[in-house]
Amino acid sequence: MTITADIIKTAVLSYYRFKRQMLCVDEAFCNNGLSDVLVESDKGFYDIEIKINKYDLWKGEARKIKHYSRTYLNATYFIMCVPESLLEEAKDWVEQTNSRYGILVFNEERYNKLYLDKRNLRHIEDCIRSVRPPKKLSETKSTKLHDILVKRLVSAYITRRQNKT
Repeated sequence: MTITADIIKTAVLSYYRFKRQMLCVDEAFCNNGLSDVLVESDKGFYDIEIKINKYDLWKGEARKIKHYSRTYLNATYFIMCVPESLLEEAKDWVEQTNSRYGILVFNEERYNKLYLDKRNLRHIEDCIRSVRPPKKLSETKSTKLHDILVKRLVSAYITRRQNKT
C-alpha cells in the first residue's frame, strides 16, 4: 500500500484525539499558512507538518516563513511527522532548522498490517509514535488559535452534513 499524506494525517488526528484526548483539526489557517494538523492541549498549541518524501521535507518546507519568522510563534510547539523511512532525514532537518522542533514517526509496516484487516483501521493511531518531543517555542497561549480550531471543526461538521443532504 502506498502511504499518502492523507493516511498519515488521519493517523495523527486519531492519535491526538483518541490517545491523547486533545482537540485537533486539519488544514487550519494559522499565522503564516496552513497547518496540516493543529492540536490544542493544556500546554498550548501544536502545529504539526506532515511530509512523505525527502524533497518536500527539504525544499517544500524551506519556503515557509514560519521557520524563520519571529512573528510565527503563535503555536507553542512545532512537530514534523514523517514515515519511518524518512526519520533520519527528519532528524537532520530539525537540527538544521530549529532544534526545538519535535518529530513524530508513522510506522508504515504497522499500517500495512492494519490495512489487511479493514476493521483494524479504526486503530490507525497506533501507527504514530513520538521520537523527539518538541520544546516550547513560545510562552503565550493564543486564544486566536483556539478560535481558529473551533471554527475549522464547525466548518468541517457543516460540510459533512451538507454532503449528506
